[in-house]
Amino acid sequence: MRARDLFLVLPLLLALAGTPGAAEAPAPLPTPADTTTLPAENLRASSTVPHPEGVPVDSAREAAWLTALGRLARLAAPEDPDSALRVDAAHPRYELLGWLLESHMDAPSAPKGLVEVHLESPPLHSLGQSPTTLGPAFQVDLDGDGESEEVTAGPDTRLRVHRGDRLIARSAPLGFLEVRSLPGPRGLLEMVRLTRPLAVEAGEPDGAGWARLKVRLLHSEALGGRCAGRMEEVREVRLALTPPQSVPSIELATPQDGQARVPLRGLVRAPQGLAEVQVQLNQAELWRSPPALKGQELKLDLVLDLRPGPNQAWLAVTDQAGLRAERPVLLEGPPRRGPGQGLAVVVGVSENSDDARTVAEALTTKGFSVRSHLGPDATRESILQALDDLARRAHPGDRAVLYYAGSSRPEGDSLSTADEGLLTADELRAWSRRLSGTRLLVVLDTRTAPAGSAAEHWAARSALLDGMAGPDRMLLAGALPSAGPGLTQAFLHAMQGEKDPFTAARQAYPQAVQEASGQAGDPTWPLLRED
Repeated sequence: MRARDLFLVLPLLLALAGTPGAAEAPAPLPTPADTTTLPAENLRASSTVPHPEGVPVDSAREAAWLTALGRLARLAAPEDPDSALRVDAAHPRYELLGWLLESHMDAPSAPKGLVEVHLESPPLHSLGQSPTTLGPAFQVDLDGDGESEEVTAGPDTRLRVHRGDRLIARSAPLGFLEVRSLPGPRGLLEMVRLTRPLAVEAGEPDGAGWARLKVRLLHSEALGGRCAGRMEEVREVRLALTPPQSVPSIELATPQDGQARVPLRGLVRAPQGLAEVQVQLNQAELWRSPPALKGQELKLDLVLDLRPGPNQAWLAVTDQAGLRAERPVLLEGPPRRGPGQGLAVVVGVSENSDDARTVAEALTTKGFSVRSHLGPDATRESILQALDDLARRAHPGDRAVLYYAGSSRPEGDSLSTADEGLLTADELRAWSRRLSGTRLLVVLDTRTAPAGSAAEHWAARSALLDGMAGPDRMLLAGALPSAGPGLTQAFLHAMQGEKDPFTAARQAYPQAVQEASGQAGDPTWPLLRED
C-alpha cells in the first residue's frame, strides 16, 4: 500500500476500532485530488560519447544527439527493445518520428575528451498531434495563378502546401529513423541512422493540378557513439494540388506473421473514381485490377504465399484524375528450414585483385560456388555474364554473394571495370530483382576511389545500395582513402570465426567504422543496409 493510501485509510481504521459493533456504514473516502488530472509525462535519455583530438565538436555532438535519440525512440516504442526499430511510412506510429525530433536537447559542459547530451521528449499525450513546422515557411507560386502558396516541412518529414488557410497538398513522409544493435569488436554497438528534411529550396508548377518541389534532406548516422556518415541530398517531390480528402486511400487489416499463406484483406477508396489497383509481392506482380474497373471503393481479399524470412507486399491505387496512393507492407514468412546452396561472384579490379582472391578463397572454404574475375579479366562483359549465370542458378532459399573491390565514380552511381566500362545502378538493381527468394549479400570495397569529397563518395555508394535494397538483402560498402586494412580485411577477419558471411559482414561494419574514424584527411565512412 502506498503512503498516500495509508494516510487516507488510517483515520477510518482508528474510528472503526473505537466503536465496536457500529451498524452505520462509514462515510465514503474522499477522492485524491491528483486522480482527476494526470501530469504530462516526458521521457528522458542521455548520451556521453568520446571527443578525440582532431574531431570537430559539432560531429561529436551530433553523434551524441543521434545516440540519445535512438535511446529515446527505444523508450517510446518498448514492445521489443532487442529487435531493430525503424520508424518510417510503414511504421504503425509513423508520427513517432516527428514527436522525437521535437525533443528538447541540453548539452552541458563535459570532461575533456567527452561530449554529453541530454534529451527530454515532448509530453506523451502530444504524440500524434499536428507537429510544428521545421524551419521557416517557403513562399512560391505552384499553380501559376500569380498568388504564392506556403510550403512547410514538418518534423514528421511531410511537406504541406497551404493556400491561405486551406491545406491543398501533403507529401508522403520523406525521412526515417532506424535503431539497431550490431556486433562490434568489443560487444554490441548501437547504430542510429536518421534521414530528415532540412529545408524546401524551390518549387514550380508541373502540369495542371501538379507541382514539383525541391527539398534538401540530411542523412546522418552514428555507430557506437561515433559519427559514421553524413550527407546532404536534394530530392524532387511531385505533389498533386488537391485536398487530401480527394486522394485515394488504402486500409488493410493487419496480416499475421510467421505463416506460409497469409490472407490480405482491406479496402481501397478513390473519391474521384478508381482507375487501377496493383498488388505486388517481393517485387513481382501478384494481382492487377481489370481495365473496366469502376466505382469509388474496392474490397481486397487475396492470399499471399510467403517465402521463408522477410517479405514485402506493395499496394498502389490510381484514380481517374491520375492521383496515386501507395502502401508497403512488411511480413515475416515461415522460419527458414536451413540454408540452400551458396553462390558467389567475386570481382577485383587492378590493384584490388589480391583482396578479391583472398575473399574468393574464404567463400570457397564456406561451401560457396565462386566465380572470380580478377585484374584484366574483370571486364564489363565477363562480370555481367557471371551475374546472369548466378541469377539463373539461384533458387528460393539459396544464398548469393557479390563482392566487388575497385573504384566507384563520385559523379554517378556506378562501378568501374577493367576495360574502362561501368556497372550501373540500374543494371545491378535489375539483377537483384531476379533473385526473388534468394538471400543476397553485396560487399563493395571501393577504398581506391578516385579523387572526390567524402560526401560525393558517400552519395555514390548510397545510391548503389539503395538501388539493390529490398527484402532479405544485406548491403555493405566502404571507401577508405588510404591503403590501410579497410573493409575487406574487416570482412575476412570476421569470417575467420563465422560460418555465415552474412553475419561476418554485419560484424565487419562497426570494425570498419572504427578504423575509418582514425584515418587522417577526409575519410568516407562505410555504409550498411539491411532489410
